[in-house]
Amino acid sequence: MERSSILRLAGAVVLTAGALLGPASVNAASHPSGHHAAAPTWVSTKGKTVSLTLIAGYNNNGSGFNFNGASKGQLTVTVPLGDVVNVTFSNNASLPHSAQVIAFSKTIPASSVSDAFKNANSANPTSGVVKGKVQKFSFTVNKAGTYLIICPVPGHALAGMWDTLVVSKSAHTASVSLKK
Repeated sequence: MERSSILRLAGAVVLTAGALLGPASVNAASHPSGHHAAAPTWVSTKGKTVSLTLIAGYNNNGSGFNFNGASKGQLTVTVPLGDVVNVTFSNNASLPHSAQVIAFSKTIPASSVSDAFKNANSANPTSGVVKGKVQKFSFTVNKAGTYLIICPVPGHALAGMWDTLVVSKSAHTASVSLKK
C-alpha cells in the first residue's frame, strides 16, 4: 500500500473514532500535512481544579440519553481526591436535561436523589434545561470512591443517562475513559 493510501486510511480511522466516541477520544489527530489539530477534551486539570464539560444529548447514542455520547456507564471520569470540579453543563437535545453526581448504586434512581457532594448538580435538576442552555456548577470531591453522574429528570437515568465518576486518592490529574 502506498504512503498516501495509508495516510488516508489512518485519517479515516481517526475521524471514525472521533465520530463514534466524541472529541474526548482523540486528543491530537495527526493531519496528513504533518500538522496536529487539537480536538476538544471533556476534562482538564490545572492545579487542584478540574474542568469538566458535560453535554447532554451529545449525539443519538442511547437514543439521545447520553452525556458526551456515552450512556449506561460507558464514560468514566476520574478526578483526584480533594480537587474542585468546575462543571460546564449544556443540553444538545430537544428534551430537557440536567446533571447530578450521586452516591453509587447498582439500582439506577428514577429521579433526583441527594447530591454526593455539596452543590454537585446543575440548576433545576428535576425539570432540566432546554436545548442550547449552558449551566455551570462547582463542587469539591472530598471523599474517595465511585459515584454516578446522572440526569435526574424523572426517567432519564433509567433510560440510560448515567455514567461514572471516580474520586481517586492516587490520581494526580483528571482523566476520561470510554468503553463500548
